[in-house]
Amino acid sequence: MKKLLLVLTIIGLVFVGCGSVEQKAQYNYIDAGKTAELMRKDSSKLVLVDIQEKDDFAEEHLKGAGDMKRFNKLYSYLESDLANMGCDTVVTACENCYMSLKELSPHIKVKSLYEVLDSIDLPESTCKGYIQSPKVALHDPCPTRYETVLHVSVRSLMDKLGLKYEEFKNCREKTECCGSGGMLELTNPKLALKQINSRANQTKCDVIVSYCQSCSESMTKGGKYGVHILDLIYFENMKEKMKQKKKGTVKKWFNRYQSKKMIERFI
Repeated sequence: MKKLLLVLTIIGLVFVGCGSVEQKAQYNYIDAGKTAELMRKDSSKLVLVDIQEKDDFAEEHLKGAGDMKRFNKLYSYLESDLANMGCDTVVTACENCYMSLKELSPHIKVKSLYEVLDSIDLPESTCKGYIQSPKVALHDPCPTRYETVLHVSVRSLMDKLGLKYEEFKNCREKTECCGSGGMLELTNPKLALKQINSRANQTKCDVIVSYCQSCSESMTKGGKYGVHILDLIYFENMKEKMKQKKKGTVKKWFNRYQSKKMIERFI
């Protein structure tokens, strides 16, 4: 049977120990254990859940910053690990990782976590749990603007949640950057903030849902409530108030460690 490597980069914990530059864009804690347990229910889709002990792919942002020499070196470590595990399929919840794996490792089958979740049953407590919630806006991350399967899967999940949502005028293949792409917040913070505010205010909705944590955080910086679709799937309190709790660097690092240990229990 085929092995499958679950790369839950959405929790910022699969590739632990990235540099200070990446800390600003690290993902908030998502209950990876629940995701792993949910996927294990369908053995045809999940045979092996594994995590990396190295920091291999956390340097994905080096690519965005244009430091291809260091990025290629670190990516070669990931390629080696995948080969050693005999892994032929990777499931990832990160759009940047999805595109890099698809472009640089064509021999590996890359699937979006949202595509997988859309193909299996969501928790009963979640389905149609947001029917009474106010309308939200849906923001598509720019790295996967041309990945139709992601667009369709995410919208299907939103429908299963019973959540009313509106599209941005520029969505899917025409989506706009949230303002954090290409390490812009580091290289040109004024321009980044301008784009953050511009994108966030292209909708009258108070809540903006995305499937990229960096995008969600950008929408919050732009004066809206940015949330991740996995927040809606796994966090019951989101039904009362759709708002991510702000986490500092220390908390994010602790969450990485905590989630890493949680995933290890499902291996």
